[in-house]
Amino acid sequence: MIHPFAGTHAGFASVNPFSFHRHWRIRLLFAVCLGLATLGSAWAQDVTVSGVVSDADTGLPVEGAQVFLLAGPDQSSGFTVADGSYQIVAPPGATTVRASVGETDVYVRQLYPGVNIGEFGQAQEIDLTAGDVTGIDFNLVPGFVISGTSVDSTGEPVPAGLFPVRLQDGQRQDFGGSFNQQGEFQSDRLVPAEYKLRLQTFGSTFDAPDRHVDQLYDGVACVEGSCDIENLGNPISLIDSDFNLGSVVMADGFVIKGTVTDAATTD
Repeated sequence: MIHPFAGTHAGFASVNPFSFHRHWRIRLLFAVCLGLATLGSAWAQDVTVSGVVSDADTGLPVEGAQVFLLAGPDQSSGFTVADGSYQIVAPPGATTVRASVGETDVYVRQLYPGVNIGEFGQAQEIDLTAGDVTGIDFNLVPGFVISGTSVDSTGEPVPAGLFPVRLQDGQRQDFGGSFNQQGEFQSDRLVPAEYKLRLQTFGSTFDAPDRHVDQLYDGVACVEGSCDIENLGNPISLIDSDFNLGSVVMADGFVIKGTVTDAATTD
């Protein structure tokens, strides 16, 4: 049986109305999806953040500084060129901005607008929802370095990490640093201030435990592994120059060692 809509009539090709409406619906759906995709693309259009990084003392541009946009767990970054300028392309939203130079450079890391890491200031978020943002500039200040060497009672090197702590008006900021197997330690890019210092030895295992006692500067042992740095220890002042602790003798401690077993099974 021939379908009533098949074939021709009066010299015209017949049109299946069901097929016509189906194609019309498909085209309409495609147009709506295309419109939503275009609109979504406009809503989520990336923006550019730009500025200049300079040396606060000389006013000269800082080349090679890395600038970060920090938005929760996500971050974007870019590097400054010879004239100190940078550009970062990022998705829209609110974000904080940080500039730093290398991992062991002399400049203090800084949050916008001009809050040095180690100062008790408040970073300011920039709004990236209204388009490109310019003039996010940084004036980096040189930082100071605390360094020294940790040894045991015989003068042999002891790997120990240095942890400066800054205390001010009930607030606290902790800093880290680097150390090596030769006992050399260092903490750099520190803002001018007073710091208390904790030295902690590393590398111990149960079979070869560390026999050295952690300590606060200057020579205050951390009793039972607890360092009451807020009330004990002597501060050092980083105001005009770096500070070298020289050779710090890590006091020998004692080790209590044993085995715990199940009384019923001796396992």
